Amino acid sequence: MMKKRILLSALLLSSLLLSGCGHKDENPAYIAPALLPSAGVASDIAVVEKKDHKMLKLYDGAVLTHVEELSFSVDGVIGEVLVSPGDLVKKGDRLITLDFEAEREHAENLRISIERKKTSADYDDRIHALNASILITEKEALIASGADKKTIDLKELEIEQAKADRRQASEIAQSEISALSHELALIENFLTNDTVYAPFDGRIARDVEIGAGSRVKAYDTVLYLADHTKLYISTEYISQTTVNSAKRTYARIGANVYEIEYIPTNQSDYLSKLLAGEEIFSGFSIKASEEEIQNIEAGLYAAVIFETNFVEDALLIPQNAVLSDADGKYVYVVGENGEHIKRSIRIKTYVDSLYSVVLEGLEEGESIYVTDK
Repeated sequence: MMKKRILLSALLLSSLLLSGCGHKDENPAYIAPALLPSAGVASDIAVVEKKDHKMLKLYDGAVLTHVEELSFSVDGVIGEVLVSPGDLVKKGDRLITLDFEAEREHAENLRISIERKKTSADYDDRIHALNASILITEKEALIASGADKKTIDLKELEIEQAKADRRQASEIAQSEISALSHELALIENFLTNDTVYAPFDGRIARDVEIGAGSRVKAYDTVLYLADHTKLYISTEYISQTTVNSAKRTYARIGANVYEIEYIPTNQSDYLSKLLAGEEIFSGFSIKASEEEIQNIEAGLYAAVIFETNFVEDALLIPQNAVLSDADGKYVYVVGENGEHIKRSIRIKTYVDSLYSVVLEGLEEGESIYVTDK
């Protein structure tokens, strides 16, 4: 029995020695570590692929309707609120008015004053013209009667004074009329701001707690109008830097994919909300045709997707195929006879990516083992 064990051991040793003799490959075959399923492949062998490398970063979002805040451009007191939340309105519809009764009365009084001033000025001008005409007639009579030069000169001075008085009276009257007309123009312009009109077809979005008699300041929001033809996607705050680093940005809404465009954040609003501890959001406009927009409804979930770390036509291998030792990164290449051949490589890796980009050491189509070492 002892002899059989010694003989068996000798044969085994001889077999191992023979298998090692005569192999002159600079990259000798190694005993491969235990194999694991590779990332993105269905077996323990992966093929070096040439395709674009990209990573997807997803943000949860919601489709919202563009809502415009409507306001008056002047201070005033609310006269009438002509709509309620939920009402559909057409562009140009009157929505809310200011009570400008006192201003309208004042404007009417100014119109009356201007007309009276014009009538009075015209009458005064005719009187001055008549006086000047009488003086001229008197001068002619003096000349005809042979009056001396001094008397005639004095009469000429009276004529010139009468003409000057006429000019001065006319200038004063025109100045007063101009001042009244300017004041009237200001009030009439003011009165054009007494009504908020719908700037587009839409729906009154939500209520503002105001009613007839409420005092409002210029540019304070008095109504919200939703434009259902202008939809956008709202997400948590995303910085401009993140957006700029993406090769492509798009959204998936339901079963469809839409190109989207980042709406820049107003820095003043951003800082004020940040300091106030308010939640900050980012917006994306949806680049779609009118027909496509009609298939999207406000309130739907939208997945905003960024394609980052894009490398065109890269050689890709699963990250868990890459091993390391003191000499650097390497993989096990599948030899012609299925042997495991160690191959040094240079790669670029990306955090959270399933793949590494091969810079040197492998070629497209080569097979490599995926290991847990």
